[in-house]
Amino acid sequence: MINNKIRLSKSSLGIHEQLEVIKALDSEYLGYGSVAKQFEDQLNSFLGTSACVVNSGTSALILALQVANVSFEDIVIVPSLTYLATAQAITALGAIPFFCDVDLNGHLSLDNISEELSHKAKAIITVHYAGVEMEMTEVLKWARKNDIRVIEDAAHSFGSTQYSSSLSKRDFDLVCYSFDGIKNITTAEGGCICAKSSEDQIRLQDIRLLGVKGDSSNRHLNTRTWEPNVTEQGWRAHLSNVNAAIGLAQLNRSSEMWSRRRKIGISYFNKLINLSDQLRPIIPINEGIIPHIYPIIIYNLDLLDNICISFRENFIEYGRHYYPCHKLDYFSKYNKTSLSNTNYIFDHSISLPMHCDLTDKDIDNILNILTREFR
Repeated sequence: MINNKIRLSKSSLGIHEQLEVIKALDSEYLGYGSVAKQFEDQLNSFLGTSACVVNSGTSALILALQVANVSFEDIVIVPSLTYLATAQAITALGAIPFFCDVDLNGHLSLDNISEELSHKAKAIITVHYAGVEMEMTEVLKWARKNDIRVIEDAAHSFGSTQYSSSLSKRDFDLVCYSFDGIKNITTAEGGCICAKSSEDQIRLQDIRLLGVKGDSSNRHLNTRTWEPNVTEQGWRAHLSNVNAAIGLAQLNRSSEMWSRRRKIGISYFNKLINLSDQLRPIIPINEGIIPHIYPIIIYNLDLLDNICISFRENFIEYGRHYYPCHKLDYFSKYNKTSLSNTNYIFDHSISLPMHCDLTDKDIDNILNILTREFR
């Protein structure tokens, strides 16, 4: 292990998370219970709408697709520039992903969705890439015109407020967040789903607990339903009290953590904008953005290769977000559309380290090694 290695991403944890976990362990109720309900209530206040906590962002997507009534061989439109979990959630229900292209900021583009596909699709998943929220007005308008459900994969953008201060102040259908180890807040593993419809909210609460009707209310009291009824497929997808305890501490520290992420993003942008003829930061400076990753586009592929070599030589981790889903063997059979922007972003991008524990010295080191390749 290299002690001075600069990590690409990591959790930011401390004594507050440890104390909350100890309290949860001391209660000896470790599954979904009163601590998870407390975390859920705090999420409700923060987001301004009902949140259903689950054990991963992938589970959030699967459950959202189910309440959107997506089933076997239904078509779901999804950008290929996303982590493969987004596509796996679709195929988990036996549905068919139709991969569409993105714009050069990494957001889904409606431009290559044909009228025929608009009539066939059951749902569409948008991805708020890198922590930059996608403006949803046109997608929601288009989807409602075509009777298509809209699921926002907001795994990257928890805390971002470009278009409103809370979900309750903007239009949406279903929004899924991830709280895994490297997200904007973490529960180690976890996520949540927000549904505009109260009917969807009730279904989500049931199907995360194996479909047992009304079981969430009993679990909030650290008890169970002993004469269960199930009316649809359910999943063991609930969030544990132990994971929720981490989330409580993280929410309380979120302002501090997000301020640091913004400061790092601004430092990167202010330095890199001077090289705008040779590269482009995807994330703009905007107070509402909480950067999750920090991808930049390098126009010259030889320079990109040299940067990767220099980073490795100096023990700086970097990322490539993301290997396009349509190129994966499992998904390559689904559609053969031309995804030129998706391919371009992957081929030309590199992600710089982004996490709360990066020091100013780390940032200077990263930027010095990166920019010297352009001299």
